[in-house]
Amino acid sequence: VCSKQGMASAADGGTLFLDEICEMDLGLQKKLLRFVQTGEFQKIGSDVVERADVRFICATRKIPLEEVQSGRFREILYDRLYRFPIAIPPLRERGADILAIAVHLLNSYARKEQKDFTKFSEDAKKQILTYKWPGNVRELQNVIKRAIELNQGVVLRLGELSLKNGFLNVLTR
Repeated sequence: VCSKQGMASAADGGTLFLDEICEMDLGLQKKLLRFVQTGEFQKIGSDVVERADVRFICATRKIPLEEVQSGRFREILYDRLYRFPIAIPPLRERGADILAIAVHLLNSYARKEQKDFTKFSEDAKKQILTYKWPGNVRELQNVIKRAIELNQGVVLRLGELSLKNGFLNVLTR
């Protein structure tokens, strides 16, 4: 019997965040549905039924109703989870918010890394605003974190903002 506390137990009385819910296997969806409906679950390898009272927050890049209609997501699970939808546009559609998010990340990561960065150069700002960010906020986080870890200074410059395949100014189309 497993003695570790699982995510459901840890979230008891609180919130359980399920990322990329539409990527979940249909078999696992069935088990999740039981948990959503009854609050009951069993740890892997255990015969003991446990209970947890949780609120669910789910995220997905897909359109849940389309996944239901295509048979890739259980309709009854969709009905149970889809109560208060909030559509958040991808980073590339957020306009000036992109820069505000980037500045917040810059300040946060600079503080954690004990670096002096406080702002972006003008050309770096321009590229941050015009780049398409296919990896969304996670890509922005990684680009800024990597730049801070690898560089020194007060102003983060365009050439210091590297992606997996090169620099932002090379890859931007």
